[in-house]
Amino acid sequence: MGDESRNKPPQSIAEWQQILGQIIENEQILFALADELGIHQDTIKRWTQGTIPRNAVRMLRALCSASSFPSDFRGAFVEAVSKSYPDFGQAPNPLLENIPVKEIPSIFYSQIYRSFAYVAEDLLFWTLTSTITHQMFGHLDADQAAGVSAMILLCTPPARDCVQSLYAPVKQIGERPSPLPINFPHLVGLESPLADITPRYQRPAIFSEQDIRAFTSLSFPAEVISLLSIPIQRRGKVAGCFLVSSCKQSYWNDQRSLVAYEYSLLLGLAFRDQDFYAREQLCFGSFPSAAFQRQEEQRYPFRQRVRNLWRERHHLSNEQLEILALQGLEQNLLGIGEKNE
Repeated sequence: MGDESRNKPPQSIAEWQQILGQIIENEQILFALADELGIHQDTIKRWTQGTIPRNAVRMLRALCSASSFPSDFRGAFVEAVSKSYPDFGQAPNPLLENIPVKEIPSIFYSQIYRSFAYVAEDLLFWTLTSTITHQMFGHLDADQAAGVSAMILLCTPPARDCVQSLYAPVKQIGERPSPLPINFPHLVGLESPLADITPRYQRPAIFSEQDIRAFTSLSFPAEVISLLSIPIQRRGKVAGCFLVSSCKQSYWNDQRSLVAYEYSLLLGLAFRDQDFYAREQLCFGSFPSAAFQRQEEQRYPFRQRVRNLWRERHHLSNEQLEILALQGLEQNLLGIGEKNE
């Protein structure tokens, strides 16, 4: 009996649902609204049939403020929604304003915090980055039609106090192929807009295909045509940036960007406190092109740098040796990049 009552059609359709029904008679508008909100068009259709959106006030605010929402309907729609939801016209809570409409499931937050609490320290980074990117891929691109993938650029541990570069590590995160398949570290600095990792509390930086082709020290394959860059941040400090790519033009609308931003905040839990650097510690140099860095790798491979250091310093761990090799590579490339400015 309970199931039957739940499946019965609603007794009446609210005025705002009737207006929305008129709006989405135009399929072009329907598809544009669904794309902006990051939801399926059938979800919007169900709203016109009596289904109430989850977090209705916030969802309907997002719908009404979408650029594809027809302006000649906006006034009547706002008035109609306010009849059903008196709080609709009030100023939104700033703490909730930039949360994506299609939210991360609350149970996933519990899973991440459990891992953060219980996983051994030496396994935490790979456990959390794998778990977070797996969930994000399913959230943003479950059928892989958009070719969403992810990678990180990390602050190169400084020999002194000043961080002079970001680097793309060879071992990348997540189950999908990296948007930048590499077999040696690539260094990035002032020559790239990706080095702008100042902590930000808003939407990520979005790069178009034209922007991506202009990058010099990183060379993305042709199938990467839209890209997000989000600082990996904690309490005003940064550890690097999280890059999320797509093979679809203009894929990163407001809602998808906000979803990726939320996952980047969780990604910060994968890092140790010492991996984060204050703004005043960032003093990036300039680095040569990706093509030149490949030539340097052929001349003096990174693994050879590590082996040479190991012969001199047997007592150091592999991680410590790789950091020293990275710092040596950084110094070699830094002078060349600055000469080319």
